[in-house]
Amino acid sequence: MRIFFRLFGLFAVLVRHGVGHVFRRPRGTDGPTRLRMILEDAGGTWLKFGQVLSLQPDVLPREYCSALFDLLDRVPPFELAEVERVFREELGRRPNEIFDDFDPVPLASASIGQVHVAGLGGRRFAVKVQRPDVDRSFEADLRLMLSLKNLITRLRLGRFYWLGRAIGEFVDWTREELDYRTEARFMVALGHNARNNPREAIPGLHRELSTSRVLVADLLDGPVLVDYLRAIEAGRREAFETEHLDATFDREELARNIVRNFVRDAFHFGLFHADLHPANLLILGNSVVGYVDFGITGSLSAFARRAIVALTLALARADLDAMMRHYFHLTTVTEESDVAAFRRGLADLLSSWFDLDRDHPVQRESFTRIMLDILALGRRTELVPAPDTIRYLRSVITVEGLITQFEPDFDVGGYLERVCEEELRSQEWSDWLSPATLAELAAGGMRALGGAPAIIADSLRRNDRAESSDEKPEADGEARQVLQWGLVSLASAAVAVLGGGEAALGINLFTAGTAASLAAATMFVRTVRHIR
Repeated sequence: MRIFFRLFGLFAVLVRHGVGHVFRRPRGTDGPTRLRMILEDAGGTWLKFGQVLSLQPDVLPREYCSALFDLLDRVPPFELAEVERVFREELGRRPNEIFDDFDPVPLASASIGQVHVAGLGGRRFAVKVQRPDVDRSFEADLRLMLSLKNLITRLRLGRFYWLGRAIGEFVDWTREELDYRTEARFMVALGHNARNNPREAIPGLHRELSTSRVLVADLLDGPVLVDYLRAIEAGRREAFETEHLDATFDREELARNIVRNFVRDAFHFGLFHADLHPANLLILGNSVVGYVDFGITGSLSAFARRAIVALTLALARADLDAMMRHYFHLTTVTEESDVAAFRRGLADLLSSWFDLDRDHPVQRESFTRIMLDILALGRRTELVPAPDTIRYLRSVITVEGLITQFEPDFDVGGYLERVCEEELRSQEWSDWLSPATLAELAAGGMRALGGAPAIIADSLRRNDRAESSDEKPEADGEARQVLQWGLVSLASAAVAVLGGGEAALGINLFTAGTAASLAAATMFVRTVRHIR
């Protein structure tokens, strides 16, 4: 019954705005404003859909993107009485009974919740409160979407299977966002990963006051990137920079930091913010990027990370064979997959993306256009990457879309290639210094220890012969070095296994194990050099 009423409501919204468009009512008759109003009145998941559209300037005209920006953080707020009701249901007290002060006017308001500023014990907090009954209103939309997905599957509409997968993914994302405890876990994990990154700021979580519908975190002090983009659109760039940003601000550095932070989180840690629209990014001092709203994140396995880095580099070099090879590492070939058609389509796209008549291919299209073309080709040929890979590719599209709005001359694709090359070199060192590698080195040392008695016995016989023939005795040193290599490697194995923890350089057991392995390797080289 709820789905029926929801369908009727959506139909009523379309009819009302359609009539308004025909009769050109003064309520706003231009296309961009009309689309924003339709999505706003539809509410629920359609607001989220509008947020996604606002970040696609290559898909939607820029004036539409600008109109939809208001859906990012200017959704009509709900009343303070409703905020207090949510607090009483979740925490048993009203906001003014918990905080020293609580601003009744929300700092931002979006599709799922709104944010208020509060103070407690001399600290400032961002308090995120979920909209009343949003779970029920979203559930009706999600059930409608799942019904469409099931219809596609039952009717075996192969051309629309990609839509069914997209619906399933969107439903999962939205349900994750409806539980703030999931966001809290991601915030803590990303904050831990960013603790040594001076270019990235993640707010700390106030655990005692955070529930499934209320989230309390440190307030980051800086303007939101979406406000900067609005100022640029209004021709007030310089005025905004003077009023809200300090002298250390540099647009190009901000662009570099956004890309570097994203690549570092995705490839070094395998966990990244996957909802990088400009209402979730803040501009802090020294062009540091602040992040909020962690309801949608992505995770990549070590295998997927290596494949994506290699695919990015192959794309930057217009290497068709390498692109095919690494793309297949990220997808599953089924009976419906058309590999030959994918290769033909990719070859045609390469000639349109790049000027291939030069020594080094010159990119003609934006990285956003290239990513969208690849995803579209994959859907047509039934070669769609795994969901987390799609999250990564969409995040790249979002990053380029927002960067081109405040620094249009910045080469996102070229800089991404450079950062990926750096990350690939870093991964090689990280793999060499990993516990698994240490274990392999230790295993070699233990094998050397296993053969030590025979080596020692042989060295004693050689010493006896050397003494009888006045030859210089070298075998005793050789045996001693083998023993040293084996013992140090055994110690390294113990340290690496018992140390556990994160594979990061520092004063910890992992570093001790690494140093022991390096020492063991040095002894091994000396041993090999002296063996005749």
